[in-house]
Amino acid sequence: MLIEMNGYAAVRANAQTVEDLRTLMRFLDDNKVANTAQIDWDKSTGHLYVVAADQAPAMFIECGEHTPPDFHFDVILNTHYHERDSTVAMFDWPAKDRNKYNDPSMPG
Repeated sequence: MLIEMNGYAAVRANAQTVEDLRTLMRFLDDNKVANTAQIDWDKSTGHLYVVAADQAPAMFIECGEHTPPDFHFDVILNTHYHERDSTVAMFDWPAKDRNKYNDPSMPG
């Protein structure tokens, strides 16, 4: 049996002024929302909706705010893709953490 999960997410902003639009655009740019993202503007309420994910592949992740045996899960929507076996981490964070704790200049 094949089980798949996907999801939808929209950014909502109450855009009433040019300043509101500029703020929204900075937010979208900072979060790398695609130029092709669809928008919908509800002129009766002033809310502008930007589709950040539509039918995006999704996965469960364990919530870090709960400790076992109290398990809870959240869902991540993947908004970009990686080639399998072709991406290597650009930085070895675990090694950086190990070095931090083995550094004689660090208070012990």
